[in-house]
Amino acid sequence: SDARVVGSKWIELDTRTNGASTFVDGPGDARAIGWHAGSDAHYRRVYVATQRDVGGALTIYGPPSHGWTRLSRLSAELRIGADPGAITVDSAAHLIYVTSTTEKTISVIVQGTN
Repeated sequence: SDARVVGSKWIELDTRTNGASTFVDGPGDARAIGWHAGSDAHYRRVYVATQRDVGGALTIYGPPSHGWTRLSRLSAELRIGADPGAITVDSAAHLIYVTSTTEKTISVIVQGTN
């Protein structure tokens, strides 16, 4: 069979107008999203698990220097198990857990402050 990752579209919402401000191509086929709910600005991140042609990947986004008006992509992108199914972020321990439905594994990532 010829399995291909189709991809995903990301919509940035303008919270002032509740309207879509931008449509962009996302990295791979998005499967799960998680975020650090803590109040420490050094750890504020959004995590997106995607399926790619080469397997699972975790893309990490953080706030740009002017606040949360737009997500800015961080340089880190991590390989994780294929077909990611869910993300859980432990804000107290600064750990990210991502499940793999195909491999039946859990990737554990230690969250950094950069």
